[in-house]
Amino acid sequence: MFNNTSVKVKLLIVSAFFVTISSLIMAVEAYFYIKDLSLKYEFHSIQNNLENKKNRMQTYFNTKKLELDTMSKSLLVKNFAIDLEETEDELKLSDKDKYPYENKDVVAIADYYHPYLSKILKNNAYYDILILNPKNGRVMYSVTKEADLGENLKHSSLSNSGLAKAWEQAVQSNEVSFSDLSPYAPSHGDPALFLAQTILNDDVVIGVLAIHLDISKINDIMLSGHSLDDTESAYLVGNDYLMRSDHKRVKSHSIKASFTNPNSGTMQTKAIEYALNKKQGFMLN
Repeated sequence: MFNNTSVKVKLLIVSAFFVTISSLIMAVEAYFYIKDLSLKYEFHSIQNNLENKKNRMQTYFNTKKLELDTMSKSLLVKNFAIDLEETEDELKLSDKDKYPYENKDVVAIADYYHPYLSKILKNNAYYDILILNPKNGRVMYSVTKEADLGENLKHSSLSNSGLAKAWEQAVQSNEVSFSDLSPYAPSHGDPALFLAQTILNDDVVIGVLAIHLDISKINDIMLSGHSLDDTESAYLVGNDYLMRSDHKRVKSHSIKASFTNPNSGTMQTKAIEYALNKKQGFMLN
């Protein structure tokens, strides 16, 4: 009796053991299946988020290009440029001269048009709106009146600035031109981004209209949307490996910090090298 009972107990234990092992194997298989689905879902989510940011960035810049092009064709901006050009001719300035923005006639002209352009700046969230001489880039007008007002982009320390590059490209192409982000001395050395477009009157270039964009709007797009565990991070990086938007968590990799201290602010990773070589995909650390 005892032996029979012992055998029965042993069989039950062995049976229970195999049931436990079988359940464990099924659980492990289910775990890897769920994990695989989770990774696929996470990758798909990240991909959608990046595509959304890309589309929003393209829409943002296309909108700013359209706004600038429309503004450059407005009758009021054309008249403003004509008045500034005529006053400049009366003053008989040389090519290397700065623009006398404090001259009483220039001040009267600027005061007349200022409310209109100031309202546009506010409505479209620009940092500044400027009107430039097409021949030498003299800054004849600025809404915010920073240190660039009156400067000669062709013959000054601003000749290599982003504003000078945007002005030069606009005159050469007669199309909306961009400058890449770069430190801009008149704005306390902060990185700045400019768009420029020629102002035409009967197909004659009479001025260049420029927009100094507020780069916080770029950050708003890039930093919007978070993954569930808040580990996802999307950012813009240039060919020089410096930041074109702020990193969400690493303070040394904000736009300003990156340009101020390039040695510590570069973002040179294998993933970024792949992206700069126009490759797409996922890379696991």
